[in-house]
Amino acid sequence: MKTPIKHCAASVMHTKVWNDMRARQAAVAGRGSGNKVGLKHAEAKRTAPFKNKIEGMSHAELKEAGGKAYEIHMRDHNKGTFVDGPLNIKEEAYEKQNRKMRAKHKRDTGKTLGERQTKGTGKRRVSFACRFAGMKGSMKDKKGEPTRYAMALKKWGFGSREAARNFCNKNKEK
Repeated sequence: MKTPIKHCAASVMHTKVWNDMRARQAAVAGRGSGNKVGLKHAEAKRTAPFKNKIEGMSHAELKEAGGKAYEIHMRDHNKGTFVDGPLNIKEEAYEKQNRKMRAKHKRDTGKTLGERQTKGTGKRRVSFACRFAGMKGSMKDKKGEPTRYAMALKKWGFGSREAARNFCNKNKEK
């Protein structure tokens, strides 16, 4: 017997009886029927939680509202990188991914990766600049937001590929 979805060879799991049972269980568990709940959840995940909520709010109002909005707002103000809306969230996601990558590296090798060098002419910063100056890739995506490549350059203190290339040429050992 061929399955309606054709994703596996199980004949029992795709019978009308099993599909009816799954639909009943989903309704009882509050998941609804079909994929409506899943789509609603995915849409909620795609929307930026701070977009349009913190614009125009005073610091007192942000603090009163609670949550992480005030913390993120003040941290970014102190770093001089405050940006309203989705860009801020994109940077949060970048940092989260970076922390995961560092933790995985430590778990696998037992060694800790060094901190980003945003100033000076350290060997690692020169190496980063030379490596990233030669990479292909755009600084902005189709929506006009910075790509991960652009964010990495920014985190290491370079405003553009050309700035990294100039720094590399000036400071690399010959």
